[in-house]
Amino acid sequence: METLYYYQHNGEQKGPVPVDRLVASGIRPGTYVWCKGMQDWQKAEDVAEIRAAMTGHLADKARRHIEIETPEVTEVRGSGTAQEAPQEEKRAFGFPIREDNTMEPDVNMPPQLSMTLSVLTLILCFPPTGVVSVVFTAKSQKAWQNSCMEPDHKTQEELRRKSHEYARLAKMWLGFTISLGIIFWSLVFFIK
Repeated sequence: METLYYYQHNGEQKGPVPVDRLVASGIRPGTYVWCKGMQDWQKAEDVAEIRAAMTGHLADKARRHIEIETPEVTEVRGSGTAQEAPQEEKRAFGFPIREDNTMEPDVNMPPQLSMTLSVLTLILCFPPTGVVSVVFTAKSQKAWQNSCMEPDHKTQEELRRKSHEYARLAKMWLGFTISLGIIFWSLVFFIK
């Protein structure tokens, strides 16, 4: 037989409800619950059955957040033949997913990259790799500016993809620069 729980919500006692409806009602780990057999009210997080149901509920919500659709087959009226419905774009957390399951940048938006940050890491962290980051940042910005002046749509898209690729490389080298800067300056201070 399923255990029925009472719970406190906004100062009111509600229930009895089974554990799945209890979790679906939006209770929090700190919500007080009670069922037959309990000495006193306990927090939901302290009841093993409810804690397990809450964990499963959160995992299901996370899985549903990744919106990957499969194509539907529909019948064309009167023809007796089946056609594939238009396939929706595969997306995860708002970003398009390519066929190789990697996320593709939105080429209609400029890359999120700052020349100021690149120059600061060049000066403050590790100059040899900082120069590479600055060069790729400059190439990214130049490719984006050229794409804005290009009348041909195909060339414009190609330049924007190149701009995003340069930005990706600049961010990679920026990471190297910061990491090597931390190591370099740590050694400088420890050797003294």
